[in-house]
Amino acid sequence: MNATFFVVVSNTRSGSTYLATTLNELSQVTCDFQANWYPKPRKIDDFRLPFYPGCDVLEILRTSLEDSIARGTKLTFNAQSILTSTEAGKILDAFSQKINIIQLRRNYLDIYASRFGRGTVHILNPDRDKANESKLIHSIQNIQALTEQADFEMDPLDSYKAILLFFCADAVGRGLRIKADRGYQIRYERISEEIGDIARFLKVPYRGPEIESATNRPVVKKLPPLDFELLPNIQFAREVAAVFERAYDRLESTGENPVKQVACNEEGYLKIAMDREIQDRLSKIWQSFSLPLGSILEPGLNRIKNIDMNERIKTLGLNNDLSK
Repeated sequence: MNATFFVVVSNTRSGSTYLATTLNELSQVTCDFQANWYPKPRKIDDFRLPFYPGCDVLEILRTSLEDSIARGTKLTFNAQSILTSTEAGKILDAFSQKINIIQLRRNYLDIYASRFGRGTVHILNPDRDKANESKLIHSIQNIQALTEQADFEMDPLDSYKAILLFFCADAVGRGLRIKADRGYQIRYERISEEIGDIARFLKVPYRGPEIESATNRPVVKKLPPLDFELLPNIQFAREVAAVFERAYDRLESTGENPVKQVACNEEGYLKIAMDREIQDRLSKIWQSFSLPLGSILEPGLNRIKNIDMNERIKTLGLNNDLSK
């Protein structure tokens, strides 16, 4: 069988699990693994395929996935990890042109809000065991611990770094898509509507009822999103996100990346080289908020207030007292 191999590439909190599990519902598609990028080789575990510098991603897909016309996985980039220019180059080198790339993108402000508002909370997948539920409870308890601190604040530099790394991840995703013989780009908001188009892209035969069944599965439980205005540094993050959204549009239209280099020294500090235009826009934002680097925003602008996590967890139908 001449299989089509593919990888869904995205930022975290961008719908990659929904896209992968929906594709896996199609009879001629296998997409039931998650790939992680590791600095060193490691073994395959129950759910994760290890990609690492010097590996052959195509060979890993060939030997790890069951026979189907289309076989793939998803690779998500975590904003807590520093995706330097050097590491980005290693990722590009590991991928063969024969791997079809599906690049999934979501608005940076929405990723920021979803990532912080839900922490590491993920969907409760009814097809998996109770371990997911335990992880969910633990995540909510971590958020509860933060919100109980009356003076909880977040350094705006952390917000800036997160959004910068969302952009860097998208730049890598675009690089993989451009390198591939065949690439497809999809927005978070369009996943359900474009499953049929993606199936055609993967050269998978399907019928309308199969697509309808895949996209109309029972809704999985997840925490409702927090109000944007309650999130740390949201006014600041909104403006920074807009700068990097424009930067990505420019990268997509011209092929020129305004973020020239991202490096990280031994102490973990970032060194970033950008072109003058994006530097000036970011400088104006810092000045408009009267923020020296590393400062803390005024209380009220960046504080999570009046959030009862016990009430939020009840929306999932779980019985767990977070006060214990």
